[in-house]
Amino acid sequence: MEHCQDFLGTLLVHAGKLRPGGRLYYAIPNRLFTFDRDRPNTTIEHLVLDHEQGPSLSKRDHYLEWVHLVAKTPAHKAGAYAQSLMDAAYSIHFHAWDARALLHCLTAGIEYLRFPGSVVHFEMNGHEVICLIEKE
Repeated sequence: MEHCQDFLGTLLVHAGKLRPGGRLYYAIPNRLFTFDRDRPNTTIEHLVLDHEQGPSLSKRDHYLEWVHLVAKTPAHKAGAYAQSLMDAAYSIHFHAWDARALLHCLTAGIEYLRFPGSVVHFEMNGHEVICLIEKE
């Protein structure tokens, strides 16, 4: 999910494949234990904007954030490096969360999408958060 530019759109597509009682299983990195540790938590407001306006509007900002805070690229080289990654369609973590922020985004996203279901399991597993979402 961290690689998806439209997190809510992806959640909606996945959820649409479920029968009642079906479950989505996600293992999503906790940014505090990965190379994303210096990045801010992605907010539900950001996810809604990506979903409603299309992720292309924030795509360059995602790459610039990744170049600055993960790759630690000097400022004078950041723009060119970000552009080269975009041109190559290099797969980055477009979004990053700690466990609390992820749970908030999942539950708020389910509500926003009016998905008939809920998070039924949420636990830390090393550097990942395991999430189960069940369709009612």
